[in-house]
Amino acid sequence: MRAQPTLRLTLAATATALALALPPPGGARAEEQAPAPFPLPMVGDKPIAIAPGQRTFRLPLGFARMVGFYRDQFRGEKAVTLTERTPEEGGPRELVVRSLRSTDAWAKAVIREVGGGTTVEVTPVLRANAQDVKGSARPLVQLVIGRSEEARKAAESIDHLER
Repeated sequence: MRAQPTLRLTLAATATALALALPPPGGARAEEQAPAPFPLPMVGDKPIAIAPGQRTFRLPLGFARMVGFYRDQFRGEKAVTLTERTPEEGGPRELVVRSLRSTDAWAKAVIREVGGGTTVEVTPVLRANAQDVKGSARPLVQLVIGRSEEARKAAESIDHLER
């Protein structure tokens, strides 16, 4: 004998589905958490001072050490690419780090070798909430293409049925 579904089972299944769709009690969902800032290495076992909105950083670390730090930091990340460039005319070496991860607050960073250290220029990602746009107005520009009487007669003479 097979058990028949009852109203209690249906209500319990609905309540479970709704409970699973709610955010965790500690705050936002994982995909709605604050984006991760660009990682910067420690200098002398201390983090560097960062001002809000700062995009350029100068660090007293060698270029090779910075490249090693970022290779270790993003090892195994398929959505992050590191491209090292050395200009032919003897200019400063560069490391370009690009991210396609949706959890990052940055899209690109350029690490350049300068006298006495390196500079890091970070390009932030601007995020905006989705906006629903509704309207019922007619477009500002409308194209009205008329048809001449000759074109109408020519169209009537064509047999449009497939045989």
